[in-house]
Amino acid sequence: MRYIDVSLLEPDMVLGRSLYGTNNERMLKKGQPIKLEYINRIKSLGFQGLYIKDGISDDLEIDDVVSQQIRMEAIGRLKDLFIFDEKKDHKHFEETLANINKTVGNMVTEIDGNRNAMINMMDLKIYDEYTFYHCVNVSIIAVAIGCGLGLSHQDLTQLGLAGMLHDIGKQRIPKAILEKEDNLTDEEFKELKKHPAYGYRMMRDCNNISPQVYLSILQHHERIDGSGYPHGKKGDDISLFARIIGVADCYDAIISKRPYHDPILPSDAIEYIMGGSGFLFDPEVVRVFLRKVSAYPVSMCVMLSNGVPAMVVKNFEDANTRPLVKLLKGDIKNPTYINLKDDPNAQNLTIVGVLNI
Repeated sequence: MRYIDVSLLEPDMVLGRSLYGTNNERMLKKGQPIKLEYINRIKSLGFQGLYIKDGISDDLEIDDVVSQQIRMEAIGRLKDLFIFDEKKDHKHFEETLANINKTVGNMVTEIDGNRNAMINMMDLKIYDEYTFYHCVNVSIIAVAIGCGLGLSHQDLTQLGLAGMLHDIGKQRIPKAILEKEDNLTDEEFKELKKHPAYGYRMMRDCNNISPQVYLSILQHHERIDGSGYPHGKKGDDISLFARIIGVADCYDAIISKRPYHDPILPSDAIEYIMGGSGFLFDPEVVRVFLRKVSAYPVSMCVMLSNGVPAMVVKNFEDANTRPLVKLLKGDIKNPTYINLKDDPNAQNLTIVGVLNI
């Protein structure tokens, strides 16, 4: 299967991965032909793309770092948490928080059981439910980084919970600010920057939430050069969890479609994170991030520097920008593969662009 932009969807394309709707219901089942009315519905929900199976990708499967079941369970429980907070139902809020903690534990078990896995998926987000999908993604990326840093299973669980809850304070921010398409005014941005403190106070007053978790919620927008907020903390004065979540949060935010910006490619987002290493982001966290998140996710179609189109079929932790690719020319049934990492004849061959085909 391979990921394609929604603008390329055509009737009777075959779905490569099940698609879920706003109530976590399965809209479309893997292997199902996509009808025109489904395409219109997919676009109306704001999906950027989805996975299909076709002639050039039938032999390609993408391993999940975290199962779809656990992802959807986490999204559903985050929705419940926000609902109970709105209703000021503290008993159910804490019960739901306990359920989220269990889900995070299951998620950490999956990631920790395969510490060498890279995050290869292009995420399937519903536009209007960005916050929930984003929080789950940040949690997954943060735990993967934590694995690379050698954190214990207990610490990974606390880190995963902090990532899941890092934006809970946005519940206190007016939707008009969160969904504004134009630039925020100074007053609006000042209000937006309060969300880490709101989240900190919400979690600090909850039972069974460790200081590591609520401190990282408070500090996830701090930057190691002191340019972040809310307190302008620098370097090691920012907790390790917050430094990890800061990288994961920034990456997932800029590859996602938002009211105020279009998404950028994973490879460009990784370039941005690399460019901020040493003054915005902790260099050691960035180093591990580059081993855990693929610049060119599996199934992405790319253009090589020799003018030949190819599809990424495998990534390597120690060579993020030099994957194994399958050439998209010649005999499709007997394709040619090139290992950009290890093939001495491919030393001068590079990926020069991404193809939307």
